Amino acid sequence: CHMFTDNGDEVSVVPVPALFSDHIEADTRLLLHAQHAGQEYSNIIISSPDTDVFLLVISCLQSIDAHLFVRLSATSLCDVTRVKAVYSEEICSALVGLHCYTGCDSISSFRGKGKKSALSVLKKYPELATIFAQLGLDWTPSERLIAELERFVCVLVCVFARIV
Repeated sequence: CHMFTDNGDEVSVVPVPALFSDHIEADTRLLLHAQHAGQEYSNIIISSPDTDVFLLVISCLQSIDAHLFVRLSATSLCDVTRVKAVYSEEICSALVGLHCYTGCDSISSFRGKGKKSALSVLKKYPELATIFAQLGLDWTPSERLIAELERFVCVLVCVFARIV
């Protein structure tokens, strides 16, 4: 990662070690860049139509010292700070785990059950949010965590099959 600066007659290119990363997914790398930009700028716009990016921005908002906006389309600019105020802290802290569990660029997803469906389940059953906040904290998930994840899948399938 490099910073380009226009010096009038020429452009200088300087490496930015703080932005070097081994993240494979651009979805998480752009958050590193937003955090770095927040040190100098008070407003940051991330342009991505990807729902994954939107959820990750909401979940990481507290670690970025700037006002964040996500451009979802050419005509849609969303104020992430205002959106985050709609969700409980439990749901916001669950979004990274929910992102991974429900599928991302490197993990399979549930057919026909995207991020919106999964988020709807968390809004309807907020007690399930705590399980996603626990994902990744330990190498081996507890039996209770596995049982709660199974419950989430059942609710996800049942809610959108109109059984529940």
